[in-house]
Amino acid sequence: MGGARETALRELVRWDGTGEWDAAHFSEAIRAAGLDKRDAALATFLAGGVVQNRILLDYRLEKLSKIPLGKLERRVLAALRLGAFQLFFADGIPAHAAVGETVALMRGRDRRSAGYVNAVLRTASRIEHPLDVEETDPVRRLSIRWSHPEWMVRELVALRGMEKAEEELISDNTAPAVTLRTNTARITRDALIARLRGEGADAAPGALDCSIDMTGSGDIARLPSFREGLFWVQDVSSQLAGEALDVKEGMSVLDLCSAPGGKSFGAAVRGGRVTASDISEAKMKLVEDGARRLGFDIETRSGDAREVPPEWVGAFDRVICDVPCSGLGIIRKKPDIRYKTPTDVAELPRLQREILDSAAKCVKKGGRLVYSTCTWRKEENDSIVDDFLANNPNFETKSFTFSGGMGDFPDGRASLWSEKGTRDGFFICVLGEKDV
Repeated sequence: MGGARETALRELVRWDGTGEWDAAHFSEAIRAAGLDKRDAALATFLAGGVVQNRILLDYRLEKLSKIPLGKLERRVLAALRLGAFQLFFADGIPAHAAVGETVALMRGRDRRSAGYVNAVLRTASRIEHPLDVEETDPVRRLSIRWSHPEWMVRELVALRGMEKAEEELISDNTAPAVTLRTNTARITRDALIARLRGEGADAAPGALDCSIDMTGSGDIARLPSFREGLFWVQDVSSQLAGEALDVKEGMSVLDLCSAPGGKSFGAAVRGGRVTASDISEAKMKLVEDGARRLGFDIETRSGDAREVPPEWVGAFDRVICDVPCSGLGIIRKKPDIRYKTPTDVAELPRLQREILDSAAKCVKKGGRLVYSTCTWRKEENDSIVDDFLANNPNFETKSFTFSGGMGDFPDGRASLWSEKGTRDGFFICVLGEKDV
């Protein structure tokens, strides 16, 4: 048991010990603590805020703590981060409450530690502009201010320049709305918006004809419209990857890296005969459950995308592989992704290239292949495609256009940036055999 702050603190201690943030474990911790909706929201805000801003928090705390942060007991360090986050970012929490409630988490366990936390946080409460980082190196300054590792910022600046890179970093720290894709086999978008509003959600038309932006819904799975299969959750960039596939009624479609299923569902609602595959049986269960809820007849198979069965070779009109990637385009939804190291992502291009080779084998003559990722790293995007084309001279990129004025791509490649937090970062490339 425990309140919102205690629950957040325990999970932050766990994160510091394991090095991995487990959202499912955190949700279970909230349930185990018996938190009501308000306290659950507070715990989520506090823990997520610390994860999102850890580099900046540690930068400030390091200057205030007489003991190096690396030598502090994990619970003490987590408490300092928790208190500092409230002081710097939680406008609705008074400074005295941020300090007092955090210190209270330490009392009864270690009076000396409680005093230390109190002293450091009281000093921190006098910092008026925590984002004003005094560093002369511009990459280091951006790294600290927006809590992204320097290697990541350096790569982003090389791609976008300093100003655009900072816009992306800010977007990563912007709370996203939930984007839905209407199940147009059952309801129109306008009718679904009316339903959602009636269920207490703030729903508005999204960027695409079938998309909806929603806030204030609480647990989406509890909405009657969700249980009735009237929509699924899918970011607009992911919807665009499905749109680039250009599925027509009756076409055979293979989704090689399907989970959680959004692109498979998008192909099915357009009338495609969909086969969905992913390496994990548990992930495929999610796809099967989603298809059943939405009313789609989708064939599923678990397996390694690098090893397709013989009957799939040359068998599909459309193939999509949204490959495993570094995920740097979805940091705003999964803030812990930012703490990946270069070592963590070093082997991904080889895997991605092998999956693309495998996917290409499954395309019929005259068919279309979409390669996509939710990252902006060149090594996982353009470099993969360039290498594939160099080794498969019978393939070429194919031009495509997105609906709703979202872009025309004559070179067959789209790098989608977050656009100030309105969508995920994505790379989409359309490939096919050369026209004879």
